[in-house]
Amino acid sequence: MEIKDWINLARIVATTVDRDRVHISFIVKKKTRLLTIGTNAFKTHPLTHKYGYMMPYLHSELDAFRKLRHPQDKLTLLNFRFSKTGKLGMAQPCVYCLPWCTTVFDNIVYSNHLGEISESTRSSNWECLVGPNGTPQGC
Repeated sequence: MEIKDWINLARIVATTVDRDRVHISFIVKKKTRLLTIGTNAFKTHPLTHKYGYMMPYLHSELDAFRKLRHPQDKLTLLNFRFSKTGKLGMAQPCVYCLPWCTTVFDNIVYSNHLGEISESTRSSNWECLVGPNGTPQGC
């Protein structure tokens, strides 16, 4: 599937979530096979405490990750955020998700603040991901 197809699928999933800003995460194998879908929710989960989240609510990345049945390699995280009007917004993993995401995934693809798609990879040493202090790393 091409990125536009993943975005269209994410839009469909977003219509099922009752929030103003919806985050949708897909975990895919080799960028083609959908393994799990996650959404942000005001639902609590013990993994949020394990990973040091400030609030115990599920982020879409963690929701998708907890649904994986077995550890796997060559995984890509596709992360999209939609406003209530359907515009793409910043969906880079937050400072709480980023540390574990960079250990689990080989690629992280996300919508950025301009509504465009950004990608960062393990092989590029995670260039273009924003660090904990809020500054871009290597972009």
